[in-house]
Amino acid sequence: CNYYAALFFGAQKVLKEHHVEVRSRELFGPIVTQTVDALLSAPPDEVLTGPVVRGDTGSIEKHLALLKAIPEWDQLYRSLGRETLALARKIPGRDTSADRQLELVFNG
Repeated sequence: CNYYAALFFGAQKVLKEHHVEVRSRELFGPIVTQTVDALLSAPPDEVLTGPVVRGDTGSIEKHLALLKAIPEWDQLYRSLGRETLALARKIPGRDTSADRQLELVFNG
């Protein structure tokens, strides 16, 4: 759970870097709560949502562009992205056509 604190701290750092005047908990709190609630009732591959599952490399590239100014968070995002892709690959029937592109983006 300590990593949640670090992730919120990092999110606040990114928001500040881009002059967004909102607390990370206000912005991300609801989605974190929803995700944790889902994870307490189903396995991770059953509740996974987001750009990796959708094969949305455009959104991921936008996220990475925002993180470019903070290299340590860029690398963390890429590492978590690779792990998320590995998890997404366990989802039966998922469209995998963008997986190679996702790998390239995360390995940047």
